[in-house]
Amino acid sequence: VSMMADQSMTGAGRIEMQESLEGVNLNLALPFNRAWAATEKGFSDAGFRLDDKNRSAGLFYVTYLGPDGEEGGGFFRWLFGSDNDNPYIGQEYQVVLSSGDTDRVTISIVDAEGNPLDPSVQQGLLTLLQGNIT
Repeated sequence: VSMMADQSMTGAGRIEMQESLEGVNLNLALPFNRAWAATEKGFSDAGFRLDDKNRSAGLFYVTYLGPDGEEGGGFFRWLFGSDNDNPYIGQEYQVVLSSGDTDRVTISIVDAEGNPLDPSVQQGLLTLLQGNIT
């Protein structure tokens, strides 16, 4: 996944998956305004429902609904075998956008209360989102 992420280029700019001690993140080579819009646009195609947002805090509140007719089933179908076995469907998350640089935004995902997720879950959810940010 990391090799594919390093090579990923979309209309939104360069997207890289990064693993650190804090967890797994996506880095977008975009100013915050464009990253915000591109991320919001990607939710429905990635299987997320946008429940609420707080732009000034850089937060999206989403629910993972699973693949919607996605051929091949994606990461979680591969992992669990079917949508019925997927424990993440119906789960609520916060998608956090932070910008420490004018042209770079970091996207992370945490549980509904803002607590860290298991790195494999973070990576799976962010991989789904990454493929749909345009």
